[in-house]
Amino acid sequence: MIDFLTIPSPCYVLDERLLDANLAVIDRVRRESGAEVIVALKACAMWSIFPELARHSDGATASSAAEARLVFEEFGRPAHTYAPVYTDRNIDEILRCSDHITFNSVAQFERFGQRALIRGISCGLRINPEYSPVGTDLYNPCVPGSRLGVTAGELRELPAGIEGLHFHVLCESRPAHLRLALEAVERRFGRLLDRVAGRHANPPPFRRGVAGRLNVVVRAFGVLGEDDLYAVHHRARARGAVGIVAVKNDDHLFPRI
Repeated sequence: MIDFLTIPSPCYVLDERLLDANLAVIDRVRRESGAEVIVALKACAMWSIFPELARHSDGATASSAAEARLVFEEFGRPAHTYAPVYTDRNIDEILRCSDHITFNSVAQFERFGQRALIRGISCGLRINPEYSPVGTDLYNPCVPGSRLGVTAGELRELPAGIEGLHFHVLCESRPAHLRLALEAVERRFGRLLDRVAGRHANPPPFRRGVAGRLNVVVRAFGVLGEDDLYAVHHRARARGAVGIVAVKNDDHLFPRI
């Protein structure tokens, strides 16, 4: 047990035993599902433990040039970057520090995508499946008029160079909500999913693969109690069609299938 009376104040205290317990769960998800795991700096940007997190993960996410640089320099790997807005002022720094980048719109990809592709960076596109269980409109990324992601009506064809689709629609949600989100994505974007997965006309394997991997994640996190399936992030390179991002209350690592 930590004797908090012996710790100077103010300071930030991390219990390494609890961290190790969380990392053991993450390792189980990686082992049983074949998931890649990326760390979300939004949940844990304590760079003094980055070496430990790096041993149990496959990289980290970033949502700004500063975060991408932190991942690149302190985590020791290029970042998986998504931001609603990229500008001429920050895009070169983001590309320097990233090996995956997700664009918020087709127009944004058309503006900056070639600069990413010539550097060998994997490009994705955020989609809006027009479903989210979030009850407060202020935090709901799928409310009418939302500018976060592209709707199916706006995405008739997949732009050349896009390798994956990203959607983030859950917050403090249940596994049933994630299933509904996946169904909404397949219903609205199913014609595109197999293309980004490297398959061209084979929806059934896509559905079986997602269901099986989702069950592994839910079972693994269920061992420790209530789960918060937080978001979904997808990046495919002829390996699978959808990624599951999950986080338990105190687990700051995002397993991504």
